[in-house]
Amino acid sequence: MPRLLYLAEPRLCTEIGFRSLESLLKRSEEDVTLRPNVIIVNGNLSAGPFVTDTKEEVARKEAETFASIKEDLKAYREQARTTISDDTNYGLSLYNLCKQIVDSRGSCALFGVNRSTLLEIAKIYIKGVEESNRRMRTTYERLQNILEKSGRPFFVLHGNLDNLSYELPSGKPSSVAGVFGSTVLLHNPETSPNFDSPVGSVVGSGGAYDNLTPVETPDEFVSHIGERVYREVKAGVENIGTLWSEPGRIFGRAKADIVVSYMPPLEHLDYGSAPSIGLTRYLDSACREGNAPKLCLCAQGALDKRNIGISRFDRGVYVLNPGSFGVPNTESMGTFAVIDFSEKGDYPRRAMIYSFDQSDSSVKKRTEFRLTSSGPVIKNFD
Repeated sequence: MPRLLYLAEPRLCTEIGFRSLESLLKRSEEDVTLRPNVIIVNGNLSAGPFVTDTKEEVARKEAETFASIKEDLKAYREQARTTISDDTNYGLSLYNLCKQIVDSRGSCALFGVNRSTLLEIAKIYIKGVEESNRRMRTTYERLQNILEKSGRPFFVLHGNLDNLSYELPSGKPSSVAGVFGSTVLLHNPETSPNFDSPVGSVVGSGGAYDNLTPVETPDEFVSHIGERVYREVKAGVENIGTLWSEPGRIFGRAKADIVVSYMPPLEHLDYGSAPSIGLTRYLDSACREGNAPKLCLCAQGALDKRNIGISRFDRGVYVLNPGSFGVPNTESMGTFAVIDFSEKGDYPRRAMIYSFDQSDSSVKKRTEFRLTSSGPVIKNFD
């Protein structure tokens, strides 16, 4: 029967994480009960640019320094916008603004701003973005190499900590889109394509809300997508509930068998998360119209144990979050899911959540969910 291996929040950044993923994929080839026909990796492929194999104290200091100068630069840019009527130069990204400051040796500084201080801050930001770029590229390229070596079809979806599409003016591709390309990156808001797989058609919508992205993340890496509720006035009547939702638009267009969303639907495995209203409305509408997906795979909130498992949305639509596979700066790796489908691959029959011990590459059953039309039948192994 067709089988899907699903990993959420791998947060790859250290040697432990990469070795664990390699060990799991090797184990899945050796163990027939784990062997997948397709692999999906969803959410925070990287743990961000400031989590590495360096000492945690050093990494934290590096991140705090970058966060501080980033906020200083944003304040300066905002001051410039309100001071100068021609804001052509101040609608730039922080990286391009800093390049301009360095190229002019600080001479473009506003009156009253210390040029040497501004110049030093600009240099630090440029160095930080370029180093972040290099680290993210290394992570994505190594993940791509590991997945390709598995010999299985695979798809990826970015999370809040990832660089979706920003590329420096020169150098190798370093974003998720640049490294993986459109054939395996599930997120494509322009066309919302269905990707064919052994378990049915798949479509995805990834992170991140810009206001939820950690402050130390380079400004350019932030993906300005997600959902917004607009306040509008029509015919003298104020409407506060107008929703713009990229996830809702993507899933509504595609009508795929499996929807992969970084964010969960409202009131389903959403503890400590920012649930997607658009995804929730799409699932509700699709259920009422009789064309609902067979499965909804989520990742946000995977570090919270309350979100690990399955929730039944409606009429047999199951929402699954397997928990985080990767936990940065620790030796404990997390959990993952294996989902078995019917012989024809047209509906999921069973989902098994496993824990993975990186110290000896052992895999242990945690919870089994038999997916029936009346609800899940649950068996715990802990």
